[in-house]
Amino acid sequence: LFPKFLSDFAGGLNPVEVSQPTVINYLWDVFDLIDEGINDDFRYFSNHVDFNSYSKDGVHFVNSIDIKIGKNVKLSAGVVLDASEGKIIIDDDVNIMANAVICGPCYIGKNSIIKIGAKIYGKSSFGEFCKVGGEVENSVIHAFSNKQHDGFLGHSYLGEWVNIGADTNTSDLKNTYSNIKVRLRDYDINTYRMFLGFLCGDHTKTAINTSLTTGTVAGICGIIVADGFLPNSIPSFAWRGTKGCSKYKLEKALEVAKTVMQRRNNILLDEEIELITREYNRFNLIENSKISV
Repeated sequence: LFPKFLSDFAGGLNPVEVSQPTVINYLWDVFDLIDEGINDDFRYFSNHVDFNSYSKDGVHFVNSIDIKIGKNVKLSAGVVLDASEGKIIIDDDVNIMANAVICGPCYIGKNSIIKIGAKIYGKSSFGEFCKVGGEVENSVIHAFSNKQHDGFLGHSYLGEWVNIGADTNTSDLKNTYSNIKVRLRDYDINTYRMFLGFLCGDHTKTAINTSLTTGTVAGICGIIVADGFLPNSIPSFAWRGTKGCSKYKLEKALEVAKTVMQRRNNILLDEEIELITREYNRFNLIENSKISV
């Protein structure tokens, strides 16, 4: 029924020719498109009656014409919004706490909180209900994910319901300045990039003081614990440390996901449970995994 609906709906649309379509082959391709996407979105927000310019004593605006702010936004004293190198969009009900610095291009989603003293560099985009602090550069953080403590997150992509523990730091540049390779499934792929940080699946969490090496990829529903640098490929459902890896029980992973989502008045859908279960069944435990936790 749904495919037929799509077919019928598409039949009523006028065709549009695109001379050079945007193609995303790998997740890291997104980093090149953030500024373009924010500029496109800015045109919408510029015409939206609820988004206007904003002024408040103690808040500093640089190139205010390229800053749009939604309804019920709270900006505390000492906040700096610098749109000199790109546009800034702050959506409804956002709370930006004292002395945070935000450089454009940047989008901050509805009901998000930017913590005291945060340093947000350009080409960053955060979904709704995120908590963001510390230092963030050229990164995407999807809805309901938290990176609220000190630590650096650069050239990184976080899925939904991710939690980054205090003082977690990502390396996004090799000391040799060479291209970064990432491991996807059983293949090493040359990204032809000098900068790439952490690519993280939904519901994965890092412990405090976690150090993530350049180009780390982590699957879904993992717990990442380390007292040194981790390997740059961490499978789904891994309870991973520098001394080895254990397999996270499916039932426990689902229980934790449900608990986290209920705290934000959300539920884990049956379809999401099915997707997580399929990934669990696909996952082949790495060689040194011997215990379940």
